[in-house]
This record gives sequence, structure tokens and C-alpha cells, in this order.
Amino acid sequence: MKVGYLILIVLLETFRLSSEENFINPIGTYELESETTKDDEDIYGYYGEINIKLINNKQIIMTFL
Repeated sequence: MKVGYLILIVLLETFRLSSEENFINPIGTYELESETTKDDEDIYGYYGEINIKLINNKQIIMTFL
């Protein structure tokens, strides 16, 4: 019975450690780089920035500029 608990604890710790190693830090400002055309005062195409801040390991805030 003690061996079963030991195996369970080892498996749970393995899954916990592997999930921490796979964390990707998304913080930063990302800019879309695509072709745009300007006709007098008007800009045609796709452009913009996204600012990302981390609240916790499962939540982020995204600001579109």
C-alpha cells in the first residue's frame, strides 16, 4: 500500500514539474508587419500593435492599439 502512495506522489510531482517547464511568457508588445498603401490621408491595409500583460499563469490582458 505504501508503494502505491509513493508511485502516486512521484507521478503527480512529475506532471506538476512538466507543466511549469512548458510556460511561455507572453509579455510584450507585438506589431503586425504587413504591406500598407497610403493614398493622400488614407491608409489601406492591415496594421496595428497588441500589448500583452500577464495577470497570472492563466490570465492575460490584451490592449489593441
